[in-house]
Amino acid sequence: MYQEFAKIYDHLMMDVDYQSWVEYIKRLFSYYNIKPKEILELGCGTGNITIPLALDKYNMTGIDLSQDMLSIAEQKARDKGLKINWFCQDMENLEGFRNLEAIICVCDGINYILKDSQLLNVFKNVYNSLDYGGLFAFDLNSKYKIEKILSEKTFAYPGDEVSYIWENYYNKKTEIICFELSFFIKDNGNYKRFNETHRQKAYSIDHIVSILEKAGFIEIDYFSAFTLEKPCFSSERIQYIAIK
Repeated sequence: MYQEFAKIYDHLMMDVDYQSWVEYIKRLFSYYNIKPKEILELGCGTGNITIPLALDKYNMTGIDLSQDMLSIAEQKARDKGLKINWFCQDMENLEGFRNLEAIICVCDGINYILKDSQLLNVFKNVYNSLDYGGLFAFDLNSKYKIEKILSEKTFAYPGDEVSYIWENYYNKKTEIICFELSFFIKDNGNYKRFNETHRQKAYSIDHIVSILEKAGFIEIDYFSAFTLEKPCFSSERIQYIAIK
């Protein structure tokens, strides 16, 4: 899964300030007086959050559905002399973890869970993997962003090595947005094309809170991402905190 996409993922995400994201996660730990030694990252991709946290002396484990992403993450970690445990695993079928102090999922990984039953499974698995008092931190593209900013839009990015066209189609009934991506990769003077389809669900804050409660979490909070302020109507990314 994502074999070609994995090869260009870091190039596509090169403008993301991952270090600021890492500092925000650490700020959340401090705010909730959590001092985890071991952290599990769900949907870790190529390790752009996992690796900086490992450099900060956290004992990191990363899981992802794509073995190709994990292979790149492992090589990047080796290049920095880091020992990180990587597992190819679906977060809906998370197993083998217990008594963790913190679990994180960044960059809207939870939006890719499209059904309530699946989302409840994910949250239950996370709950069961945490120690009492353990923290689950994750962010979502907000319903506002999906419906008002991304819906029915087309974006194009011309680059020297990688170009792409990104077309979005939103189904108001299912509240699922479909991202149709066409990539053009420079290859020996020519361009090789491949296509990707990604889907995300638009979730309201109340809905997420309700499912977290069903999963057993006793303390739930949410912020406009990268702040400790409550979201406003036009917040594009929502940061959630759930404590067991």
